[in-house]
Amino acid sequence: MTQAADLGTTPATDMIPTIQWRVARRRRESVGVTPLRGGIESPTIAPMQSALLVLRLVLAAVFVVAAIGKARDQPGTRRSLESFGVPRALAPVVAVVLPVVELAVAVALLPVATAWWAGVAALAMLTAFTAALAIGLLRGVEAECHCFGSVSSRPVGPVTLARNLALVALAGVIVAAGSGTPGNSAVAWIGDLDTGELVLLGIVVVLAVAVAANGAFMYQLLRQNGRLWSELDALRAAAPPAETADDRIGQLAPGFALPDLDGEMVELDDLLDGERGVALLFSDPRCVACADLYPLIGNLQRDPVVDPRPVLLGLGAAEDHRATAAEHGIERVLLHPDSRLPRELGIVGTPGLVVLDRDGRFAHEPLLGPVAVSAFLTGADFSLSAHADLAGTR
Repeated sequence: MTQAADLGTTPATDMIPTIQWRVARRRRESVGVTPLRGGIESPTIAPMQSALLVLRLVLAAVFVVAAIGKARDQPGTRRSLESFGVPRALAPVVAVVLPVVELAVAVALLPVATAWWAGVAALAMLTAFTAALAIGLLRGVEAECHCFGSVSSRPVGPVTLARNLALVALAGVIVAAGSGTPGNSAVAWIGDLDTGELVLLGIVVVLAVAVAANGAFMYQLLRQNGRLWSELDALRAAAPPAETADDRIGQLAPGFALPDLDGEMVELDDLLDGERGVALLFSDPRCVACADLYPLIGNLQRDPVVDPRPVLLGLGAAEDHRATAAEHGIERVLLHPDSRLPRELGIVGTPGLVVLDRDGRFAHEPLLGPVAVSAFLTGADFSLSAHADLAGTR
């Protein structure tokens, strides 16, 4: 009786090795271990399975970069879609949905259960994209590919078409392998790693992302620099020969109208009396070197015979110069809002001095810096009486 019972039942403890063997076998099969005849299993990972996993990872990375790039540059994605024939009413919707679909395909390429179907979806999308590119090339459409959005956008050309054909071939290999052999599972492979290996993998991924981001940034920077240089070359070719400071001497200065401290508009002709010239001193409230010239300007403005008469042109609002004018007795202060007028007159910094004769013509090359300006203002160009007053202030 006992023997019959032994034959009809199996103790639970005897089933544990069998369950463990089956779990281990399924696990090894998921990562590509091939069982040999007779129940003996090979410890060697099938090269084809590993190759398919690498192809899936590459394709997933491409789709992730494309999805992120399109999502970050929605206006550019919409324009690209419209240039390839997508109706303008549908372009905003497609621009939002397309990155989501690409990201979903990338995620589905990782586990074995969905890898083959994701490969089919990737193949269909890439085929459609490539066909659109080819048709655009044949029709002579001049448009940005924008396949990778803000990461990389270039005009459609043979290189773009060749790249897409390579991606189509990559997806085709995954699909051609069949749903039964899509390759090793990336998820199962990661699950087999211990803590140290996971940390190492994380470091490698972070470094890879950093290198890719830096490469993309450098690529965009070089492209922008290239466009900038091209535009500069075009401007140089179209621009007339630049005038030197000596070429300006004797020419009429451009007219201007600026407010004084009381808000009254003063034109260049108002500063010229037909007898004496004018020296326009450009200053800035933040210019430390300009402050040393203010006493000199005040003294010269009070001299009735000084020629040319100095006029202070200050950058900013009246409040920025009112106290300075009152402290040093500067009677004529005009306000200019930006650097346009100084640059037109040849001044690229402060303090800067422009000297005009009594007819409003350039009488001297522009002077820059406190030393050059002070030397001119205290030089032989001014009257002896002004020199006597200045000598008493030093």
